[in-house]
Amino acid sequence: MCVESRRSPARRVLLLLLLALVSGCGTMRYGVPPRVERLDELQPGLSTTADVLLRLGEPRGHGAVRLARAEPVRDVFLYEYVEADASGKARLKLLLVLIRAGRYDGHLWFSDELLLRPAAAGGGGAP
Repeated sequence: MCVESRRSPARRVLLLLLLALVSGCGTMRYGVPPRVERLDELQPGLSTTADVLLRLGEPRGHGAVRLARAEPVRDVFLYEYVEADASGKARLKLLLVLIRAGRYDGHLWFSDELLLRPAAAGGGGAP
C-alpha cells in the first residue's frame, strides 16, 4: 500500500469539511430573477405566448387558474427567485404570468423588497 492512498481519505475529509464551512457562509440562490423590466413590452390580448417566452424566458413552472366561475381557465407561467444566506434571511421574487387563449392576459408580481417597513418608534404610518 502506498503512502499516497493513506493520505487520500484524510484529504477527502478535510476537503468536505472546508466545503461545508464555505457553503455555510455563502448565499444560496434558487431560480433566476424574473425579468420584470420587460413586462412593459407585453400587451394584454395582443402578445402571444411566444412573445412572453421571448421576453421573460422559460418559466420554472406551469399551471392553470380560474379567477371567477364565469371566466375561462387561464394558463399560468411561474417565475421565481429565492436568495437565502447563512443567517436564515431569505428574499423572494415571484412573477405569475396569465395566458388566455394563447395571449398574454396580465401578471401578478411579488417581491419582498416592496414590503412596507415598520415605522420608527414614535412615527406614524407607513414610509
